[in-house]
Amino acid sequence: MKDTLKALHQKARLARDPIAIEAYGAAVAAIQESEVRQNKDFDEAKQIQVVEKEAGKFTESFEAFAKAGRDEKAAELKQCADLLV
Repeated sequence: MKDTLKALHQKARLARDPIAIEAYGAAVAAIQESEVRQNKDFDEAKQIQVVEKEAGKFTESFEAFAKAGRDEKAAELKQCADLLV
């Protein structure tokens, strides 16, 4: 999964898609950071858990921005969450 996310991140960078860059970049970074913290490479199931957690963070942020009336930023965060789910 990590390799797939890296490829998607690279495609997003080439396409200059800021939403996809943010979503895939955050997912890859979260996996790498978690692996470093635990000093081991994660299997597919553990990588999926990390990505789901990252999607949850985007969803929480989306809800907070929507509640605050920042609809434009909320829409961006919702799209990020949707890409990772």
